[in-house]
Amino acid sequence: MKAGTGKTIPQLIQTAKSLRRARRMQQEFMLLWALDRAKQSTRHGNDFDSKSIAELADPTNRDWRILYRGSVLDD
Repeated sequence: MKAGTGKTIPQLIQTAKSLRRARRMQQEFMLLWALDRAKQSTRHGNDFDSKSIAELADPTNRDWRILYRGSVLDD
């Protein structure tokens, strides 16, 4: 049984699993990057308030501007 793309159903299932794994890995990388960036910012005197910490902890929040506060990008 072939789908419209010429791939078999098992190939499509494998591709979907690979894409889900890649997405999980990307999300994990972004979380670790954000935590590292927050840790570095705190070391340099940029304290985060409780609202900022809650925003960083929210996995659906895609607004990363808080991580750049006080960086070269502000100039």
